[in-house]
Amino acid sequence: MTTLGIADIGIWGALLLVGAGVLSGALNAAAGGGSLISFPALLLVGYPPILANVTNNVAAWPGYVGGAWGYR
Repeated sequence: MTTLGIADIGIWGALLLVGAGVLSGALNAAAGGGSLISFPALLLVGYPPILANVTNNVAAWPGYVGGAWGYR
C-alpha cells in the first residue's frame, strides 16, 4: 500500500488538509456531516478512494467517542 507524506502532497495540499480538518471537526461538533468536507479534500490531494475513506473514518472516530461521552 502506498502512503502519502508531506513531500508527496506539498505544502499547499497539507494546508488544504489542515483547513478541511478544522472545518470538518467544527461541523461535526455542531451538526455532523464533516465528512462532506474532509473526504473530498483527501481525494483532491491525491489519496486513493479506499485509503481516503479509511483515513476519514479513523480521523473522525475520536470526535464520535467524545460526543458519546459528552451526551452520556
